[in-house]
Amino acid sequence: MTLQPPGPGCPWRCHTREAYTLDLRQFTGWCRDRSLALFSVCRADIETFARELEAHGRARATVTRRLSAVAGFYKYAVEEELLDHSPAARVRRPRLDYESHATALDRNESLEAAGCRSWLRENRTCGD
Repeated sequence: MTLQPPGPGCPWRCHTREAYTLDLRQFTGWCRDRSLALFSVCRADIETFARELEAHGRARATVTRRLSAVAGFYKYAVEEELLDHSPAARVRRPRLDYESHATALDRNESLEAAGCRSWLRENRTCGD
């Protein structure tokens, strides 16, 4: 039996996207509260973010999902040559006891959630 990705009308897919959007907003707010520039964050900063989530009683699945959203955002920034490497690449994530089939945000949703879409348009150095 092969599991198929959810269709566009699947309600849990929408909830997952909303959760990832919230995750990125919380991370960017966390950075702003600490006067950390989003593209100057280092691995230790992201790990501190995760440990603070755990200290506030967030479930392992929630912490893992939030770190996945952050990692996806920085992976995209590397792919777009905005960063040389992802500060989230080797961040330790809590182990989960089950396999998740959650869908991630696509490129535009990730940028929109982080509030970077207009910044990228204005600061684009590539000739596209």
